[in-house]
Amino acid sequence: MNAKLFRRASVEWINRSRLFIQTTLTESTLKNAALAAFFMVCFCLYPDIRATASDDERVSVATGEAHTVYVLADGTLWAFGKNDRGQLGDGTTVERRSPVQIGTANDWVSVAAGAAHTVALKANGTVWAWGDNQSFQTGHPIALWVGDPFQVTIRPDTPGTVNNDWVSVAAGDYHNVALRSDGSLWVWGQNEFGQLGLADV
Repeated sequence: MNAKLFRRASVEWINRSRLFIQTTLTESTLKNAALAAFFMVCFCLYPDIRATASDDERVSVATGEAHTVYVLADGTLWAFGKNDRGQLGDGTTVERRSPVQIGTANDWVSVAAGAAHTVALKANGTVWAWGDNQSFQTGHPIALWVGDPFQVTIRPDTPGTVNNDWVSVAAGDYHNVALRSDGSLWVWGQNEFGQLGLADV
């Protein structure tokens, strides 16, 4: 290709690129403008729309291997799905195809789920866990599985131990990680692959 042909091809390519960019930007801008107009109309027609959640809205949702748990804005806890290890927390091992409320407490704040266990935080700063316990992920010292919410405690036999200053909790397949108000991080459960961050794998 001589210089003249190369120059012509380059100019044509640049022009096509500009046209593509302009078209893309124009379509994107139109879509954004239409979306903004839609929301403005909604807020004008329905001024009662609020940013806060209503009592039946979910504020925390988690999924395990085959179960789902969630907390509603009213503080109640609900679950459904597989329950062979008590991971739903309703005191049974019955599979639930539709959501069932877990207990009667209405002070749940957040929830996390492992493969077949669940861990949740209450408004009073306590952490509770239930379900599969083969790696002691519920914090229970003996049971192979726990069907009802079981309070996780640090050194329960030590006087003066505080167990109501938890602020956040997360779950892996067979382990949990929780944060305390003093900024310290605590872990428990399986450590086969070093997932607890401890040296003793």
